[in-house]
Amino acid sequence: MSTLATVPPAARLILITVDTDRVIELRRLVARACGNRLSFLRMQPIEHASRMQVWLRVREPGVQRVIDAVTRALPAAQLGRVVPA
Repeated sequence: MSTLATVPPAARLILITVDTDRVIELRRLVARACGNRLSFLRMQPIEHASRMQVWLRVREPGVQRVIDAVTRALPAAQLGRVVPA
């Protein structure tokens, strides 16, 4: 067996900021886009709770799927940094 076969897929931490009234839609979108590749989701209210920061830990290839889904369905969402997790 190859050593590469035992290496888990790379994971990334994605920061997304959305209006609070779109958080449930974002959660559904992420679940559909990456399914079990999502291993962590954290939300924090900001700007007097009118917006939420959402951190996602997603394994590849789910990262690009999440980004594509969010930019299509939630154009007002702000995509932040995508960094190794």
